[in-house]
Amino acid sequence: MRLLLVRHGQSEGNASGIVQGHRDFDLTDIGRMQAEATAERLRGEKVDRIIASPLKRAFSTAVVIAAPHALEVEPVPDLMEYDLGAVSGLTGAQIRERYPEIGQAYARGVRPVFPGEEGRDVFAARVREVLDDWAESRKTVVAVAHGGVITAVCYAVAGIDPKRPGLFEIANCAITEVVLDRAGRGGLPPATTTPATSRASSRASIGAKASSKRTIPGDTAEERADGCADRFGVPRGATGRARGLARR
Repeated sequence: MRLLLVRHGQSEGNASGIVQGHRDFDLTDIGRMQAEATAERLRGEKVDRIIASPLKRAFSTAVVIAAPHALEVEPVPDLMEYDLGAVSGLTGAQIRERYPEIGQAYARGVRPVFPGEEGRDVFAARVREVLDDWAESRKTVVAVAHGGVITAVCYAVAGIDPKRPGLFEIANCAITEVVLDRAGRGGLPPATTTPATSRASSRASIGAKASSKRTIPGDTAEERADGCADRFGVPRGATGRARGLARR
């Protein structure tokens, strides 16, 4: 039984440098190409269900992936991106101007507080619901979601504090795999690659490895899973996050 987590293709918000959260943007032409390439990559997989965030960028990606499998995409609200509150819909420059304390927090290596945000405990709990449902189903499921959601799954499986700053970066249409062991526990397998894909992996401090397979390039404006620290003028590596998935 496997859970194949796919981040949505490049969205209009990604391409415009906008922090999206619950704001609803559809795919760009590049995003649709990424979805088609991912559908081809997953064509030969045995898939029992395809679920997706109801936000357009994820649901549109899922519909493309589902077509070769003749499956209906099931909308799952718990897969929606983290609600970033007041900063949703703003660019990094706008956030730096209106909320300078957010960039300052990233520079100190701590997770900032976003005005009106969902709350990390609430977010972690709803993501855990998705994981529990999958584990109980004992099926192979493709879940099309968002960088923040996929990172939260990796945190939950690896036992990382959800309030800790981001350790994983998830590229547009990257595939992250979670498997059940014989005892029914979820885990992140060692990264693998095939000739059709390029491999990029990010290792958490506990030694767990996330497998992320990019099908085509083009995610040059991707979101960071923890709120896009790069857009606040913070030097890469300043927060101590593992690097390697998003820009290879």
